[in-house]
Amino acid sequence: MNTGSTVLVTGGGGFIGGHLVARLVRDRRRVRCLLRPLPGRSGPAGAETVWGDVTDPKTLPRAVAGVETIFHLAGKTKARSLEEFRATNRDGTVNLLNAVREEGAPLRRFVLVSSLAAAGPSGEDRPREEEDPPAPVSFYGRSKLEAEEALIGAERGFGAAILRPAVVYGPGERDVFQVLRWIARGFRPQPTGADRLFSAVYVDDLVEALVAAAGVGDDGTWFVSDGNVYSWRRSLREISRIMGRGAVPLPLPLGAMALAAAGGRKLPGLDGSFFLDKLRELAHPYWTCSIARARKDLGFHPRFDLGTGMEETVAWYRNQGWLKPVRTLG
Repeated sequence: MNTGSTVLVTGGGGFIGGHLVARLVRDRRRVRCLLRPLPGRSGPAGAETVWGDVTDPKTLPRAVAGVETIFHLAGKTKARSLEEFRATNRDGTVNLLNAVREEGAPLRRFVLVSSLAAAGPSGEDRPREEEDPPAPVSFYGRSKLEAEEALIGAERGFGAAILRPAVVYGPGERDVFQVLRWIARGFRPQPTGADRLFSAVYVDDLVEALVAAAGVGDDGTWFVSDGNVYSWRRSLREISRIMGRGAVPLPLPLGAMALAAAGGRKLPGLDGSFFLDKLRELAHPYWTCSIARARKDLGFHPRFDLGTGMEETVAWYRNQGWLKPVRTLG
């Protein structure tokens, strides 16, 4: 990235976007954020704010004018239908690409934050690799894959980077936080049946990968995680230890949860946001990915594993009052 050029971040008010914007501002980049106008919302410090939405094409010309790098993070992670996901994730990406072309923006690099969900679950014996054919199992994953395809197939004179992060966590994240709330109450939620394996990445490491991808000339798709494979049950025990909280297993029967979600009922303790589409993903026990390509192409070397990342995350939640302090075990 040219240090004097303008960088656009869509979704700069979200969890990952907020961390990325803070990093770019610290690096003295000229940052512009496209933010949806919500009551009481203000733009990030040190960045120019353009109020708009990727689903509203008329708000996009001003956002893309003069930009050389776009980090496209705006997306919908929770919805009740495929079309609702598509309207933001696929069509919003198309709208942004159209605005770049119509505005004649001097774009050099478009970095799309996709998801492991776009590729689909892995097998038990090995993590997913970029060469594996995509097989998304959720509406969310399908819409993110369609966003990738829109970028790859676009008429463009700029480079395209697609990053597919695994589970992302860190200060300010709200979905993993729901699990920590259960642990704080003395329970470790775990789906019934066999143990589950997953990959994860701490948000600061993902930001490093995003910045690295913006500086690579070639088109490419990269998985992003910390390079480890984690057991759900073992990880929850480790998080309980970090939180200093004794917790007993809380079985989650997926069939009963699916019936509740299909009926539109809120699921206790999950803040009403855990819908049937996420259960489609949970039905598959293996969500792991290899980062060999990211290491090679991007020079990506994650600094945090789940233990060190969760220590930072839990400390932040407690400092912000999201979690109450507890006495250390023993």
